[in-house]
Amino acid sequence: MEKSTIERNSGGMCADTLRTLIDVNCGVGNWPFRPLPVIDLIALSAHLEAEGIESALVSPIEAALLEDPYDANRRLIDGARGFPGIFPVPVINPRVRRWRSEIEEAAAEPKVRAVKVHLNYHDVSVTDGAFEEVALCVAERGLPLLVPLRMEDERFHHVMMQVPPVPIGEVCTFAEAHPDCSVVCLNAYRNEIHSVEFPPNLSSDIAFAERNLTLSDLTAHTGVERVMFGSNTPFFVTRAAIMKVAHATVCDDDRASVARENARAMFGL
Repeated sequence: MEKSTIERNSGGMCADTLRTLIDVNCGVGNWPFRPLPVIDLIALSAHLEAEGIESALVSPIEAALLEDPYDANRRLIDGARGFPGIFPVPVINPRVRRWRSEIEEAAAEPKVRAVKVHLNYHDVSVTDGAFEEVALCVAERGLPLLVPLRMEDERFHHVMMQVPPVPIGEVCTFAEAHPDCSVVCLNAYRNEIHSVEFPPNLSSDIAFAERNLTLSDLTAHTGVERVMFGSNTPFFVTRAAIMKVAHATVCDDDRASVARENARAMFGL
């Protein structure tokens, strides 16, 4: 992003903040229900760099629809070695028998800083013992757990594949009961975030949260330390999330916390 564009959209904010974003919610690959603008790691890396995103947590999009995401995870982990700013996030299905060995293998990779579970697409409840086992195993290896509430707006779902969102209240209850697990809710609507009280080990990204002055609204409810920049690229336009940061009516320290510092601390980036 050119300096003049940043300054024009930042309301006088220091331009460096928008040049060093860390995105905790990116994907790469194909989605069978509609074409996506970014397909492979080469295109994604170039796109993120152009938008001022220094580092991104990236998961394989197709993994949500695979019973065993292992091969998709492996391709991403191997491919990401050539892209310094791409940090692969493997997807684990708690219903796959070998999930423990998959977590151990992923945790041994230096660039893997988190694990993701698509509970609704893999038909696993937050209250299911299988999810608890996976979450505890991930926590034992010092990794945060990413829990998308949805992949896309339910209004866009294929008529024959309606997938309900993961209930944020259940995720919150789980986090409260397991304080050693660091959990990040992805793709939560603003009203969902406001419907619960976040414990210290639960965070949220901003991709789906829409409101006038989004950052000040979210941080006033959860605390600034529990909000992270996430764009849901390539399902969403990356710039939309950037503008939420650029136009936020928060102090520069809080803006930097959301833009990068919270993620930098949690994921060691």
